[in-house]
Amino acid sequence: MATATFTQPNFDLELIQFKASQANPQALFDLAVTHFFANDEKKAFEAASKAAYQGHTEALTFVGDAFLWGKGVIADKAKALKLLDRAAKQGCEAASFTLKKLYA
Repeated sequence: MATATFTQPNFDLELIQFKASQANPQALFDLAVTHFFANDEKKAFEAASKAAYQGHTEALTFVGDAFLWGKGVIADKAKALKLLDRAAKQGCEAASFTLKKLYA
């Protein structure tokens, strides 16, 4: 089953952390991806959750996948489906693809 693909960021970590501390949703998502590639699923989930709460589409998909597969959080299929559905409605193709595969 395919899930969203996130590419490893090439960012100034100090700048991202500063912007994330100001609750910037894109910076929070970038920080989540940075933690993900550093193999810290819990911190990745926490940062992505903050961005998702603000409606960041990619973060919604990221958090939905985390709930689906139990990455950094206890798996919860109901929460995963709700978040992936919301991301798909915002135009995220990866979320739509995942939902199609789950409902196939």
